Amino acid sequence: AVVCYSYLSSGINAEYGGFNGLQMGYLESEDSPLKTAISLYSTDNRYTDDIHYEGGAPIGSGLLSWSGWMFAMNAIPPPPRLFSTKLEWFDVWRKRLEKSSKSYMSSWLHHQLPGAMWEQGSIDQDYSRVSMPVLVFGGLEDGYTTAAERMARKLNPKSKVIIGPWVHNWPDVSVTGPKIAYMELCLKWFDHHLKDQDEGCSQWPRMQVFVRNSFKPEDLVSTDPGVVAELGRFVAFPDWVDRGERVQALCQQSRDTSRD
Repeated sequence: AVVCYSYLSSGINAEYGGFNGLQMGYLESEDSPLKTAISLYSTDNRYTDDIHYEGGAPIGSGLLSWSGWMFAMNAIPPPPRLFSTKLEWFDVWRKRLEKSSKSYMSSWLHHQLPGAMWEQGSIDQDYSRVSMPVLVFGGLEDGYTTAAERMARKLNPKSKVIIGPWVHNWPDVSVTGPKIAYMELCLKWFDHHLKDQDEGCSQWPRMQVFVRNSFKPEDLVSTDPGVVAELGRFVAFPDWVDRGERVQALCQQSRDTSRD
């Protein structure tokens, strides 16, 4: 039997691969060999909770940095060892350069409202399509803060969510603590779902969230274990039920000023 899994997080930019893990689960069928995914600092909605827009307003830093970064990354040549001839390698690279010449920034700014462009790759379009168990990590000091809680409400019952006090970095090396044994948790998750070993993952609470105590600003990044331990605690939520969302717009009531 072929065992296939998705552990797709790349370097510090965990969200880049975290998105891919969710999207692969969205695209796969129930009988797919893809058994599970671990997703860090990702989102279920590319419009509301990514680096492009926040509340409908463009995120300047995210738009600029990511558009430039992706433009440069897409221009990188493919590994020559994957091709039988230098001519074949050069032809693929040339086509890549031609396709990557379009401005990401222009495309993003021309789609300032929710729509088909952002729905592509957003699993909140149909959560039921993600049938495999997913282990989701979120960080309170990360830019992808709200998506992890939503996924705790809407992903399939086999999925679990851990939200810690971390920045956009691995939970075992984040400058904000406490850190956790992240790799050990991943190993338990994979052994449980890929090797059918009973690692107790099914008994984990649906969501675990780090709840902070009050603290002095300089203690936030303290390396003193005693200080870090006093910053808060993890609280377990055995069930985190989706009770529906209600959006209410709060704005000043308009009035007719023509008579003033």
